[in-house]
Amino acid sequence: MSICPEAAFSGQIAIGSMLAQALELHGTSSRNALTTDAESLTYRELAERVADAARALAGLGIPEGEVVALRGERTAETVILFLAALRLGVPALIFDPLTPEALLTQQFEMCGVKRPPLALSQLPVPSASAGIAEPDPDKLAMIQLTSGSTGKPKGALLSQGSLACNAAGVLDRTGLSPDDRLLHVMPLHHTNGINNQIIAPILAGASILLHSRFKAERAVEALSQNDITIMTGVPTIFARMLPLIQGKRFPSLRFLRCGSAPLTEQLHREIEAGFETPLIVSYGLSEATCTSVMNVPADRCIGSVGRALRGQQLAIFRPGGDEQLEGGEGEIRIGGPALMQGYVGSDDQPIVSGWLRTGDLGTIDAAGNLRITGRLKDIIIRGGENLSPAEIEAAALELADVDACCVVGAPHKDLGEVPVLFVTTSAEGIDTAQISAHVRDRLSRIHEPDRVIVLPALPENSVGKIDRKALIAML
Repeated sequence: MSICPEAAFSGQIAIGSMLAQALELHGTSSRNALTTDAESLTYRELAERVADAARALAGLGIPEGEVVALRGERTAETVILFLAALRLGVPALIFDPLTPEALLTQQFEMCGVKRPPLALSQLPVPSASAGIAEPDPDKLAMIQLTSGSTGKPKGALLSQGSLACNAAGVLDRTGLSPDDRLLHVMPLHHTNGINNQIIAPILAGASILLHSRFKAERAVEALSQNDITIMTGVPTIFARMLPLIQGKRFPSLRFLRCGSAPLTEQLHREIEAGFETPLIVSYGLSEATCTSVMNVPADRCIGSVGRALRGQQLAIFRPGGDEQLEGGEGEIRIGGPALMQGYVGSDDQPIVSGWLRTGDLGTIDAAGNLRITGRLKDIIIRGGENLSPAEIEAAALELADVDACCVVGAPHKDLGEVPVLFVTTSAEGIDTAQISAHVRDRLSRIHEPDRVIVLPALPENSVGKIDRKALIAML
C-alpha cells in the first residue's frame, strides 16, 4: 500500500483518501501517533477515533457546500475532527481561538460556516453501518485564512488534491518516515502547522509531540528528552531557544526547519552552530497550500529558500507583466496543482494564466535555488505572523482622537519586524496607550503597535499619497 502515489504529485488523488490508507496501514501498530498536553494516542487509537468521528459527522447530514468550523486549540480533538472532515469530504475552517467575537462572526459569514464550531462531545453516536464515499480531488477540503497578496484578510480555497500535492512534495523532500518524531510548536490555524506538521507526518507514520503553546524552555527540554528528529519553527522561535541550549546536545535531530518569515544568513549560521544540526529553510504561501520551495536537507544552500518541491513550478516574472525572465530579479510566481481554487468572497484573484503572483521579489540560480530579495507588498511579518497595515490603520481610525494614521514595519531583534503606528490628531494630550489597547482588543495581541508616534502631519509624496518610505526613514 503506497501512502504517496504518483497521482498525489499532480493533485489527482484526494488527501482524505491518502490519509485513510495511511491510517489503515499505520493503525495496525501500537507506535505513538500523537502526544498532546492532555493525552497520548497510538496509531491504532488514532485510526479508530478518526473513523468514529467521520461516521458521526456523516450522521449530521451536513449539506453540500457548507463549511464546518474547528477551534484551533492544539489538542487531539482538533486533529481528529480535521482528519475526519477530510475523510468525509466536508470542508473545514480551522480558526484562531483567540479571534475577537466580532471578527470571528465576519470570518464565519465570509466562509459559509452555518453552525457552531464542532466538538467531539456534541457529535451524534456514530453509525457502524454508515458508508463513507471517497472524496473527489477537486472537492474543497479547507479554507485557509490568510492576509493574501494585498494584506486584506481572505480565505484561500484549498482542494483535496492541492493538499495531496503539498503533502507529497514535503514527504519527497524531507524523507519523513515512521522513525521520525516531530516537535510541533506552531499554531494549528496556520497552514504550516496543519499541512506540514500534522498531515505529512501522519501519512509517513511519524510520531508528533504537540505542545499547547510555544515556550522556549519547554521546547529545549523536549528536544533533550524525547528523541526528537525534526522541529519546525519561525526565526523568532529558534532565536529564543539559542541562549538556553548552551552545553546541550541533541543527537537525535536530523534537521530543523524554518519558514514563514525572513531569516538572515548570520542567524541561520548561529542556529546551526548552536543546535549542531542543519537548518532547512523553506518558502510558500497559503494560496499555494503551504510549502512550494524547500532546501534539500543533504544539499542545503544558506542564503536561499531552496528549490521547488516535486509537483510544483517556480518562475521569475517581470513585475507587473507576463514576461517570464531567464535571469535577474523579478516577481516570484508559483504554478502547479497545489494552487488554491481562489479566494472566497473576493474578486481579487492573484492567479493569472496558471501562475500565482506572490508579490515577492527574488532570483533563481543555475541550481534552481530561490533567493528572496524583497517584496512588492507592504505586509509586516511579525515573528512569522502576516499583519496587514490597513487592518491596524482601520482599527486606529475608529477612535475619535485619531485624525489620520499610517502603519509601517520596523526592524526588531527578536520578532524580525513589528508594526509602528504614526498618527495625527487635533486633540490635546492624546493617549497613545489607549490607541494601542484599542487595536489589540479590536484585532489581537500581535497587531498591537510596538510604538505609537504622534506627528503634526503625515509626510506625502509628489502625488499626495502618504510617504511610507519617509516614515520608515524616521525610525
